[in-house]
Amino acid sequence: MSLLEKVKKLVESQPLGVLSTSRENYPHTTLVAQRTSIQERKTIFVTTTSSRKAENIKENPQVSLFIDNRQNTYKDFRDTVGVTMKGKATQNPEYTDYFLEKHPNLIDFVQSPSTGIFCIYIERIEVVRASVLLNYLR
Repeated sequence: MSLLEKVKKLVESQPLGVLSTSRENYPHTTLVAQRTSIQERKTIFVTTTSSRKAENIKENPQVSLFIDNRQNTYKDFRDTVGVTMKGKATQNPEYTDYFLEKHPNLIDFVQSPSTGIFCIYIERIEVVRASVLLNYLR
């Protein structure tokens, strides 16, 4: 399996990611339910439009989303793969149905008038494997 296929399988299978936004030079990270398509170079997530992440995106749309396969065991030091996707986020309600296909249990939250659907248009993907990091720690 190629690295691209492994990345695609990982990010498209995971329900959650860690979203990083920034405002006034202060980073903010938070968990979000996400749906990613590597082929279409987009990640969709939802949040209330009054949340800190939504406010940060209004000021600075450059964001990153980190997804990994940790299991919170000691094997993670050897086996973890992490993917950071960087790009520009915008509010885009046209992806509501696409998001709900993966997260149907969030329908009430998604349909709330205070919720926004956001799309990250992926510009760059970075991959890290824990086994590679171990070589630097020795």
